[in-house]
Amino acid sequence: MLCSLVEIAQLFETKPKEIKATAPLSTCIDQALSYLQVQVLAITTDHAQRFYEIQLLEEHRAPFAHIILLQAASTSFTVLSDDHKFAYYPISLLSNRDRLVARVGKLNLT
Repeated sequence: MLCSLVEIAQLFETKPKEIKATAPLSTCIDQALSYLQVQVLAITTDHAQRFYEIQLLEEHRAPFAHIILLQAASTSFTVLSDDHKFAYYPISLLSNRDRLVARVGKLNLT
């Protein structure tokens, strides 16, 4: 799975009762990434090339989302996001935030 670390951090902010973390955010994110088997990718020249090959929606002006889209289009990874505009792109998408919160909430983040 390809996932935005910012989106994971946002779960800690928006769903604190479900996650109940007492460890520092970086520790919690590292544990969540390991548990969810998420691979963090660097931005490469291949991803930049995809910018010219994929027609981005004009109304989709989220630069971080574009980076995720370009990485996903360059790989066979699945994107985990609730951005409904991702469905318009040639990528594999998993979009169920509540299921992610339930999985992350099972971690012992202390």
